[in-house]
Amino acid sequence: MDSTSVKRNGTANRYTRRSNTTRQDEKLGTRWETSLIATLCGVAAVRVLFFSAAFPFFGNVDELAHVDLVVKYSRGHVPSREVEHYDTESARLIGQYHTLEYVQQPERFPMGFPRPLWEAPPEEARRTLESRVAQFETRANHEVHSPPSYYAFAGLGYRVGKMLGLSEGQGLYSIRFLNAPLIAMLIWLAYRFCRDGCPDRQDLRLGVPLVLAFLPQDVFYSVNSDVLSPVLFTASLIVLLRWWRRDTPEIRHGVLLGLLVAATFLVKFTNIALALVFGVALALAAWRSIEEGRGFRALPAVAAAGLAALVPVGAWLLRNHGLFGDLSGTGPKIEALGWTRRPAAEWLSHPIFTPRGLWVFWDGLLRTLWRGELVWHLKRIASPVFDAFYTFSSTVGLIAAGTSWGIERRRHALGSGGSSIRTDFRLAVWACVLLSVLCLVVLSISFDYNRSYYPSEAHPYFTSGRLIAGALVPFSFLWVEGLSFLLRGRDRVKTLLVVLASIGLAITVSEVLLSRAVLSNPYNWFHLP
Repeated sequence: MDSTSVKRNGTANRYTRRSNTTRQDEKLGTRWETSLIATLCGVAAVRVLFFSAAFPFFGNVDELAHVDLVVKYSRGHVPSREVEHYDTESARLIGQYHTLEYVQQPERFPMGFPRPLWEAPPEEARRTLESRVAQFETRANHEVHSPPSYYAFAGLGYRVGKMLGLSEGQGLYSIRFLNAPLIAMLIWLAYRFCRDGCPDRQDLRLGVPLVLAFLPQDVFYSVNSDVLSPVLFTASLIVLLRWWRRDTPEIRHGVLLGLLVAATFLVKFTNIALALVFGVALALAAWRSIEEGRGFRALPAVAAAGLAALVPVGAWLLRNHGLFGDLSGTGPKIEALGWTRRPAAEWLSHPIFTPRGLWVFWDGLLRTLWRGELVWHLKRIASPVFDAFYTFSSTVGLIAAGTSWGIERRRHALGSGGSSIRTDFRLAVWACVLLSVLCLVVLSISFDYNRSYYPSEAHPYFTSGRLIAGALVPFSFLWVEGLSFLLRGRDRVKTLLVVLASIGLAITVSEVLLSRAVLSNPYNWFHLP
C-alpha cells in the first residue's frame, strides 16, 4: 500500500470517528433534553395538582357554571333550551362544597365564614343542603350554550371517576385534577413545536417549556373550559406546520389537521386566530401547488382539511342558529348579562383607541394572561411587583423579539447569515398572538355593558387573558425569544436558562405566599372528610 492510500485511509478513519462522536453527542444531547422536558412536565403537573387541591370550590371565574355543564355532559345531556337551570346533582355539589370566601369579605361574617356542612350535626346539615339545592335548581346557568369540546372531555373524566367509586367530593376534585396531565402535555407539545420551528435554537426549545412549567396562570387550578385551549391550539399548529411543509400534503394529515382546528374552535370561539391562520394556510397551499407547476395535486388534501374542520363547526353553528336564532349561541348569555350591541359606527369612539384606554387594556390583559383572575375575600390574588414585571417584561420582550427578527432579515438580505427560524414558523407565531389580541379588542368595542360587573361601563375592556390561552405557547415563544435576544452572548443558553429558572422559582414562592390563606381553608381537598 502506497503512502497516498495510507493518508487517505487515515483521513477517512478520522472522519468516521468524528462522525460517530458527533452522532453520540447528538444522542446524549437529545437524551439530556428529553429528560429535562420530562422533568418539567412532572414538576408542572405536581404544581397544578397541589394548587388545584388547595383552592376550595367554587372559584369566582364561573366555576359554578362550568361544573354544572360538566355534570350535564357526563350524562350525555347537551343543553338545547334557551334557558336551563342548574342540575340537581350540580346543585347538591354546590350546596355541599361551596365556600363564600371568594366573593365575600370577612366583615360580613363577624363570627367567621360558615363551616363545611360535614362538620355540622346530620339533621342540620340535611336541612341546609336541601335549602341550598332548591335555591340553585331555580337559578339559570348562563354558560350552558358554550362550545362543547371541553365539557365532553371533562364530562367523560368525571363519569370515569364515578365508575371507579370516587366519593362525591373526590369526584368533584377529579375534574380539576384533569388539568395536571393537560399542563404536562402542553409543555411537551411546546418543546416539539419549538424543535420543529427552530431546531438549532436550544435556548428557545428549552426556554419556552421552562416558562410554561412555572407559569402562575390560575385557570389551571379550577374547572374552566379555557384549560383545554392551549393544548389543542399548540397541537394544531404543530400539525399545520408539518402539513404545510410537505410538497404534496397528504389527505390523512389534512383530515387530522382539520379535526384539531375544529376541536380547538369548539373549546372557545376566541380561538378564532387559529382558524384564520388555518384558512390562510389552506388558500396558500392550493395557490402554491398551482404556481409551482404541480397542478391540482394538493387540492384533495386541502379540501379534506377544510371539510374536516367545517363539518363539525358548521354543524354546531347551525344547531345554535336553529335553537337560539344566532350562530354563536351567545344570544341568551348576552341578554342575561345585560349587554347590548354597539352600532359599528360608534366603535371608534371606544376608549381603547385613546392612549390611556389602550394602556389599561394592554396592562390588564398581560397581567391576567400570566397569573389569571382568582380573587379571595374579593381581593385579587396578585402581587403588584410581579404584575408590574409581567407587563413590563412582556412589552419589552415582544419588542425585542420583533427587533431580533428585523435584524436577522437584514443580515439575510445582506448575505451575512440568515435566521435558523423559518419564516413560515415566525409568521404563524406572530399571527396567532396578534390576532388573538385583536379578537379581544373587537369584543371590547362591540358592546355596551350597562349594568354588567365585568366588563362594565367604567371598564369596557375584555382583559381576561384566559380567553386567549390558546396562544400561550406562541406568546411564551416570543417572550423567551426577546429575552434571549437581550441576553445574547457567549453563554446565552446557559444564562437564559438560569434567568428563567430564577424567575420561575421566585414566581412559585410568591404564589405560595399569596395563597397561604387558601391552604388552610376547611373546604379544600386536604380537608375533605
